[in-house]
Amino acid sequence: MLPNPTKKSKVTIRAVLIGVLLIPINCFWHIQMTLVWLMNFPAILTLLFNVVFILFILVLINHFLKIHIPKATLQQGELLTIYTMLCVSTALSGYDMMQCLISLIGSGTWYATVENEWVELFGHYLPNQLVIKDHTILAPFYKGGTTFYTTKYVQAWLVPIVCWTVFIIILIWVMLCINVLLRKQWIENERLAYPIVELPFNMTQEGERSIFSNQLVWIGIAISGGIGLLNGISH
Repeated sequence: MLPNPTKKSKVTIRAVLIGVLLIPINCFWHIQMTLVWLMNFPAILTLLFNVVFILFILVLINHFLKIHIPKATLQQGELLTIYTMLCVSTALSGYDMMQCLISLIGSGTWYATVENEWVELFGHYLPNQLVIKDHTILAPFYKGGTTFYTTKYVQAWLVPIVCWTVFIIILIWVMLCINVLLRKQWIENERLAYPIVELPFNMTQEGERSIFSNQLVWIGIAISGGIGLLNGISH
């Protein structure tokens, strides 16, 4: 039998609220990197470096709180809750998920021509609730030059966005249910290792158990950070 969750491992309301507040910041940064700067695609990697960086900042802030405001200190379970929420938001807003999905809502109509016969071949298979088939609505999306925030455009995009949002929520819920079904077999019986969990787990440890108590870690951070900073300045 597994031990009862301790205070350090519980999910708290404040952790969820902090995660909710950080999700827009994380997604904005993520989209800037992938769509605007066209550099660094964290969602295609196993270990999401943008979330690791945010966790690192939170650990530093938490260390400050521990010294000056002990009651406000976040426990390890709370930090890992925030980390998990940001990982999910990064995956959803990533290059292989939301960024492709938004463009696919209109691409079947916008790129259809007489030559490729897309409308005749599969146009009737595309549900009206999931795609936009009005060229006048799609033109500003692909050509720009106008704002999205008008009644005409919002109403046209609202139905597909709501439908896809419901689908994604159901998809995530099903995946979570699958995890629950497999949890006992994988964790308790087979005792599988999860290497990508080691870094955030050790980052949120306290005292000598923390990865930051190792001087070699700081040397590695200084070297890799220096190289990244030099490349950024050169770029």
